Amino acid sequence: QSLTNQIPNNPTNDAGRDPRAALALIARYLAPMRGRVAVLVALLLGGIALKLAIPLFLRAFIDNARDGAPVSALAATAGLFLVFALVNEAANALTTYVGQDVRWRATNQLRADLTRHCLRLGMPFHNAQTPGKMIERIDGDVTELSNLMSDYALRAFGNGLLLFGVLAMLAREDWRLGLAYAGFVLVTLVALGRTIGFATAHWERARESAAELFGFFEERLAGLEDLRAGGAEDWVRQGYHDGQRELMHVERRAFLLGSTSWIAAVALFTAGNLLALGMGAWLFQGGAITIGTVYLVFHYTEMLRHPIEQLA
Repeated sequence: QSLTNQIPNNPTNDAGRDPRAALALIARYLAPMRGRVAVLVALLLGGIALKLAIPLFLRAFIDNARDGAPVSALAATAGLFLVFALVNEAANALTTYVGQDVRWRATNQLRADLTRHCLRLGMPFHNAQTPGKMIERIDGDVTELSNLMSDYALRAFGNGLLLFGVLAMLAREDWRLGLAYAGFVLVTLVALGRTIGFATAHWERARESAAELFGFFEERLAGLEDLRAGGAEDWVRQGYHDGQRELMHVERRAFLLGSTSWIAAVALFTAGNLLALGMGAWLFQGGAITIGTVYLVFHYTEMLRHPIEQLA
């Protein structure tokens, strides 16, 4: 956001203030790579389908073993589980590779455009900025946008689909499970979203402090001979300590406030596990589900943890 405040007529101006504008900016730079993006989406969908299918083999293995099925049938189920698990790992690795390739191609083009834009600005703008600060803005802020592309746009899309897939699979087993977990997911997302919001302003200030510290370094290194000639070493050292102290304080506060979301997540997912065990025992005793399905419900509950944390 501080980048957009300082670079006039910058094409990324609204992206620092509005996540929708950031996503629109990402879409603009992804447009020339439609083929790679299509491959990435296909890999994501395939990976999600595999994640949802693998626990079904475990459920079948448990139920067949309990019913006294022959070893050959159990071995076949175990073999299918192994094949699907290996394919899932291969799909995850390929998704990571293609995702990083798309991410870096898009953001490198953004860095080039932003650098070209800054070079066209007049001397009054450049006289007001330190080179160290400009490097941190053009490279560091675009890296943050790159992380947004990877962590928000890509993972949110994939985890959102996985979340709905898990809920659909639970509802497929028993409508009461689907209803209970839909309520659990809604409460969890709202609670985590509110706790995470506490640290946002402090992380923005931490980015600003880091940029100011880089600018301080660059200016003092450029004027090193003059500073030594004037006997200003102690003054520079004090300024360095002040900048580091400020960065330490704002990052520590951001980390501490950010940890509230982790504490809330632990408490909420403990409640989710209790919900899985409680409903599993109730439905099993009522004859609505098998013991393998009890495990399946618990496994799907554990699968909900990652997408909910990423979406929050």
